[in-house]
Amino acid sequence: MSAARRFTLSAAVAALLSIATAVAAAAATSAAPAVPLTDRVGPEIDPNERARYGLFPDLREFEAARFEPAGDGYRLIYVERVAGSPRERSRSVSRAGFEQTAWHVAFTDEYETLAGGDSLAAAGSEPDLLRRLALRYASRRRYDLASAIAADLRAGHAGAPAGAWATEAQPRFEALAGPRRALFWPGSLLDQRGRTDLLVFSGMYGLWLGTAIPVALEADDAQAYAAGLLVAPAACVLLAATVTGDRPIPKGQATIIALGGQLGTWQGLGWSGLGDADGEDVVATGVATGLAGILLAVPLSNAVGFTEGHAEITNAGMYWGGWFGLVESILTGRDEDDADSPLVDMLVGSDIGVVTAAIAARGARLSEGRMRLINLCGVLGTAFGGGLALLTESDDDQAVIGLLGAGSVGGLALGIHATRAYDRGKELAAAGGGTALQPILAMRSTGRRGAAVPTAGVRISF
Repeated sequence: MSAARRFTLSAAVAALLSIATAVAAAAATSAAPAVPLTDRVGPEIDPNERARYGLFPDLREFEAARFEPAGDGYRLIYVERVAGSPRERSRSVSRAGFEQTAWHVAFTDEYETLAGGDSLAAAGSEPDLLRRLALRYASRRRYDLASAIAADLRAGHAGAPAGAWATEAQPRFEALAGPRRALFWPGSLLDQRGRTDLLVFSGMYGLWLGTAIPVALEADDAQAYAAGLLVAPAACVLLAATVTGDRPIPKGQATIIALGGQLGTWQGLGWSGLGDADGEDVVATGVATGLAGILLAVPLSNAVGFTEGHAEITNAGMYWGGWFGLVESILTGRDEDDADSPLVDMLVGSDIGVVTAAIAARGARLSEGRMRLINLCGVLGTAFGGGLALLTESDDDQAVIGLLGAGSVGGLALGIHATRAYDRGKELAAAGGGTALQPILAMRSTGRRGAAVPTAGVRISF
């Protein structure tokens, strides 16, 4: 069997599985109308308005933003430049965060309109002076001082127009001075939902390093292994906590970073184990390729902008691709021709599953919970196939593995169908424009005057 044909079935199965999962998970929802912060700002926030109100301080190269209703809150969709290219991202914003941001914008506008500049001399009466002073501090985001002044104005001048104004404004000042939900506070747009996942992965990976490094160094002393277990896990968690303390770590990025470490380790151990390398060299290779996978996944996950669903499908592609690679090896009889073929096909299947899922699932909208249920259904389907194989009491390995593989496919398909309403009502963002498949029919010039030939093809973008 030629090398070109060896992995055809594995590639086809992994690709179909990943594409089916991505298509089933993709949301066909229409864009909701933008909601303006205030009448003066309008539905879209431009760079000048962002600078004027001090919004989104975490974004470095901001271009535009808008709010859309999403469930009980809102979705902030913003465009910023990453490596010189504009990229659209989105974040969930609570109703309180949206309202407090709108209050800040309104207070800033009110101060500029009322003051006509930065002078307090034209305030006139004491209540008007206090009102203008409170607004001045509000426009500078000193809501603790603005709240105290408004409270004094409310208590001492209740009968004056400025006192009536303070009755409404002071609770808003107090709310803005409390938990920092509004989008003008530093860190308000830091998505760290994946930070815990990354810290857990760092600790577990540290345990692996603490054991694997002494093995790779051929250490014989128990003290070397003790030092590794004492130092490596704590060092990995401390490093991850320090690096991610003030950085956005979405769940999708955390999943891809963990996948980079796992896939790199698996590939390094597998391919080096197929050669004549000693056990210590195999472990050393696994350590090196695992670290390389993490270092590669960090910029890749940031550049691609993996959403939660996109990352979860890509992560699942590694495991299901490896499993279907084993199925393919036995069904085609390659395991009988070459004892190494099952491991080879599993390694290649994992790569095919990850790459195919990463391409096909771009733009997928689904939660981690739904993907876990789909994977569970796939595992239960595999077990169901195993149960049927036991009932048939077949001695044919190909028939048994065929039932297991069919059970996996059936379980995944059932999981996709059964969980189709699992994420209904949830705010799930998509990255980019998703995968596009576009037929091309055109007349292409042959280079001779007036001569052309019909051309057909397919354009795939992701």
